[in-house]
Amino acid sequence: MRRGRKTEELSPALKALRTVVTILVLFVVFAYATEATNINLEEPLEPKRQETALRALRALARPDFFTYYEENRTTDILIRMPCPESIQGAQTTQGERVVILSPNCASTTQEVLTLTGSGFRPRTSGIIRWHPPGEVATTRALTSFRTDLEGNFVVSFSMPDIRPTDEPQRIEVDEKWQTGISGLSDASKTTIEKILETILLALLATTVGTLLSIPLSFLAARNLMENVGSPLAAVMAGIIALPIAYIASREIMSAMLQVSTLLGQPWLMVVVLAIVIVAVYAVMNVGSPLFNTDEVPTGGSLLITLRFFAFFGLLMFGMALLGDLGMIFGNWLAGQLGSWSFMGSFIELSGEFIQVLSPATVGFLVAFVAMSWGSHFGQEAILRLGTTFAKVITVVLAGLGTAVIIYGFGSALNWLYVFDVPAVWTTYPALIGGAIAAVATALLWPPNRPVPIGLIIYTSIRSILNVIRSIEPLVYVIIFAVWVGIGPFAGVLALTLHTIASLGKLFSEQVENISEGPLEAITATGANRLQTIVFAVIPQIVPPYIAFTLYRWDINVRMSTIIGFGGGGGIGFVLAQAINLLQYRQASVMMIAIAIVVGTLDYVSSKVRSRIL
Repeated sequence: MRRGRKTEELSPALKALRTVVTILVLFVVFAYATEATNINLEEPLEPKRQETALRALRALARPDFFTYYEENRTTDILIRMPCPESIQGAQTTQGERVVILSPNCASTTQEVLTLTGSGFRPRTSGIIRWHPPGEVATTRALTSFRTDLEGNFVVSFSMPDIRPTDEPQRIEVDEKWQTGISGLSDASKTTIEKILETILLALLATTVGTLLSIPLSFLAARNLMENVGSPLAAVMAGIIALPIAYIASREIMSAMLQVSTLLGQPWLMVVVLAIVIVAVYAVMNVGSPLFNTDEVPTGGSLLITLRFFAFFGLLMFGMALLGDLGMIFGNWLAGQLGSWSFMGSFIELSGEFIQVLSPATVGFLVAFVAMSWGSHFGQEAILRLGTTFAKVITVVLAGLGTAVIIYGFGSALNWLYVFDVPAVWTTYPALIGGAIAAVATALLWPPNRPVPIGLIIYTSIRSILNVIRSIEPLVYVIIFAVWVGIGPFAGVLALTLHTIASLGKLFSEQVENISEGPLEAITATGANRLQTIVFAVIPQIVPPYIAFTLYRWDINVRMSTIIGFGGGGGIGFVLAQAINLLQYRQASVMMIAIAIVVGTLDYVSSKVRSRIL
């Protein structure tokens, strides 16, 4: 006999009541939804709104792709202002064309005149103009017309102004028709230029975003980070070394840039750069290879330590020389290449990037290297020293590291809010927090207990990626447009930031789904963490990384058409302008181009992804 939970059936009355309550709740929800969204079915039924929508729809259905050769033909008819005593119609005949104006005069601007034409070209558009009296009078457009299949039309209008004169005034009927394509329209030329800008905008954002998201994806993968732990002293030593190394290396790189500029002559920079390259090679290979040492440099390995500092110093100076040479050579090359000057401009921009970004970039790289060294030194100290000394070092480093963290947060808040008394938010909290952390460590934390630093990093990076990804690029582009100005540069920055967050999450999930067999096999050989990632993780993730990158490029092309409405450049910017100016025929060309490019990229990327995966 099967035993299970006994369910009580509801009575029919209760079921009916539940159904009624559910229907009432849904009714209230949808009723409030229609009220909140201001749905009004009377507005779209208004004749004026229908006429406006129909005019826009017809304009969109006639995209302005080409310019045409045009011919025109005019027919004149006379009108009197004001009306004489006897009012009658007027008729003029010119070949097969007959124009009748009824009445043939106007005394006020409220009078409605009817103009009838026959014998014109079938399905031809034209303009009706008034030529006021006087040699310098400005011609006024009265209305437009379009003939039917038999070449007839009827239009009504009123005069915008009454200018009395004894002589009849002239009304001109001007019909125009196209005889052949003369070339691409301005809208088509602008669309081609801007759609290419859109594709390249998305390409740059995808490339930079992918390169930055790859290292983040390893730190945001739980299977790689969950078992990473270090003693508290090692963690705090790395935190203390981080800002010191960043500030020192940033200032040194800035000084290198100033020294390279003082050389002045390009030929002298080239000579010095060649010497720097030879020196870097010598430092790396004279004696034991610099990067094949199993031990991290310690105080006993003074020569190795000096070689490391010399190597990084020479690299920074060489980078500064490359930046100066890139700007000088790129500027010269841009003036020599004519229509290909963009190649020289790219070299010049690359040199400028080195000049502007190298201090911060070098600072971060050296800071993370120093953080790794500091962590290593802290761990070695705990393992080699006795319990008492290890306890003392852990307490001291915990207090100093906590003070550095609090001071960093306080400085960031002070930079953002500009406090009247910065010390209240930086120095004092850092000292108090460091003291509390030191006491708590002395009482509660054994020196050898590992800190789950891997899970902390994993959680922090995942949270940051989720926050960045939750904000739409259109919001980012508004901020960047204020910072760098309206244009494609703001769009590149906005899409790059969103790409980093999106691909960082997707890439990390691919790392979490890799096979554990190769990972365990490489680890069993005694490989360190970097070797494990290079030989066990990367070979498994290359195909999905490429596939997701291509898919992200497709997404960025579509997004770039939207961020243009916020000032992000590309075809979205000119599309917004065309819509705002009611230029629907030009807007139609741009929308068709967007659809073609998005469809093509989607097809190509899907084919490439299917082959890779």
